[in-house]
Amino acid sequence: MTVIYTFGVSMCIALALGSINTALMKGHAGVSVAILHTNAIIFTVFAFVFFAQDITLLQGLGVILAFIGLCVIALEDKLRF
Repeated sequence: MTVIYTFGVSMCIALALGSINTALMKGHAGVSVAILHTNAIIFTVFAFVFFAQDITLLQGLGVILAFIGLCVIALEDKLRF
């Protein structure tokens, strides 16, 4: 069973790295890297939703700020600051 999990995780990592390389080749590197580094936020929300892990007030504020920043980066052309 461990071999199946290891293979599944390896395939997910390969898919993620391939997606990152494609995003870097086709888009702006700054936007791709900024979105890539929100993975800790995604894992925090995932652990809260699926594993009922507690989130502190500061972690919650961090998730909200990261989400706002991600929206600003993704909608940069439409917001026209």
